[in-house]
Amino acid sequence: MAAGDLRIGLEGEFYYGTEGATPTTEAVNVDSVSLSISKRTAERVKRHRRYVTKKVTVTEATLSFEIADEEGDDFLTAIKNAVMNDTRIALYALDVKAEDGGEGLDADWYITEFGRDENNTEFVNYKVTAVLTDESRAPVWG
Repeated sequence: MAAGDLRIGLEGEFYYGTEGATPTTEAVNVDSVSLSISKRTAERVKRHRRYVTKKVTVTEATLSFEIADEEGDDFLTAIKNAVMNDTRIALYALDVKAEDGGEGLDADWYITEFGRDENNTEFVNYKVTAVLTDESRAPVWG
């Protein structure tokens, strides 16, 4: 992408695969992707000070997305297996195509929420939340 170009979600890519390695299988049946990275802090209050001293200790990340209930979708099956078996899955959500300079967090994740909406006038959708783990490999921003 060129300087000044705006990125839109439709141009993003989402990959999944076996934990422990960068995923290479693209999931096209995914929508409303949200990556949130936050920091935990340790706090200390010193006497005669008016402010709390804080120090960053660890990083946490959450990846949320939706999947339409499409018959025979391998990605939906992989997510179902990960949540039902308490296993890790490699996920990598890029904001645009990798060859166009896409960025995201390449890591292994546990699926902690897996809910289904069945609105009478809309497609059935699963809402998924994944939390970062570094048990098999360190997360990489790229």
